[in-house]
Amino acid sequence: MKRSMLLMLALTLFGCNNVPFAANESALLDNGYVIASYPNGFEMDGIAGDKRLLFTNVVPSPGVGTHVTVTAASRLTGVPVGELPPPPSGWFAPTGVEVLSYATHGLGTSGELLVTDNGALPPNAHIVVYKYGYAYDPINGFSAHLLATYPLPMQPPPPISTISGFGFVSDLFTLSSGTSVLTDALVGAIWSCDVAFSCQLLMVDPDFGPAPASPINGVGRAQGGGTQPYTLVLTVGLSPGIVGVTHVAATDEVCTARTALAGGVFCMDRAQLLDTSVSPYSKTKRVVVPPQLGLSDGGHGVAADRWHPSSPWLYWVRSYSDAAGGGFNAIHRVNLLTLEVQNILQSNTLLDFSTGVTVLPPLIDGPPFTNLAVPMGQEEYNGALNQVLNGVNRYVSPTLITGVTTYSN
Repeated sequence: MKRSMLLMLALTLFGCNNVPFAANESALLDNGYVIASYPNGFEMDGIAGDKRLLFTNVVPSPGVGTHVTVTAASRLTGVPVGELPPPPSGWFAPTGVEVLSYATHGLGTSGELLVTDNGALPPNAHIVVYKYGYAYDPINGFSAHLLATYPLPMQPPPPISTISGFGFVSDLFTLSSGTSVLTDALVGAIWSCDVAFSCQLLMVDPDFGPAPASPINGVGRAQGGGTQPYTLVLTVGLSPGIVGVTHVAATDEVCTARTALAGGVFCMDRAQLLDTSVSPYSKTKRVVVPPQLGLSDGGHGVAADRWHPSSPWLYWVRSYSDAAGGGFNAIHRVNLLTLEVQNILQSNTLLDFSTGVTVLPPLIDGPPFTNLAVPMGQEEYNGALNQVLNGVNRYVSPTLITGVTTYSN
């Protein structure tokens, strides 16, 4: 569950640097590797990248930093190269980042990206999408500037019964047409927004909403190496609804996955979903992975390979390393043509309560390989989220961005 979800639920009640690791924890189809390693322990939330850079949102540990950042790291070396300058009002809880476009210049790059910042305390409650321009090269370093600010309409707290705004934006994906699709894990809805972020409600479904959460007993990394057991008792007692959204070109579907019990991975026909003449309450979904504890619950992101548009695979991460999942955090994928499900990586050292997944553009065009990047969330060690910790963060260092390379077809 994302850190900012805690705040919103409380308010509403509700690779060249790739270092391979041995696959000795389980039988794996693909070995994981480290794309970037940060010496300090903290929480990452969301992930995006181009051919030269990785972007993620960082919640620092006490003593490491006192402010939230949106950080850029070199994809070629794994070394942090800079941060986005915060907007005038500062960052509150950025949870999503997406590269809109980019152009590579030798070892450098430039482009545009979106950052979703969820929430603030009343009376200034807000959800904002920020648009940034950025540039990087090894000689001049990293620079970025704010291009636009898009405040989103907020959903009033209960007992308001109609959906007129956002409760919590769990993810954002921009289609090739320029339309952005947004998931709301609190309201249980899917929205579309145009390039100026004028937004319309697309779909509401009871399977998309949050649900009561039981304590989670899992395994995370330990300071100094190895693993240790943990107990996660969510402070607000609720687990998010749908988290993650992407478009799979091979079937022309928009897909998402639910965190709350008992999960489920769902896809919607793109044309029908975007049809605003149809009631948001009457649109249908395809269940591509049925709700199942240990497999399709606890998801924290979905991704498809837009760089290989014929690929039928949809990827998702399961962040809970509980008994139902075999005691491991995992990355899975489902073939949307055959509904075959594969486990492509499970690990508690490379994956520690992951909070997103993206498919990175290939460094070399041509080979049929999909390159995944997954940030290390460590949300079980977030003192504000896990009431067992009594408000004290216990993040483990180093913090990693993990990669997996697998076949696209």
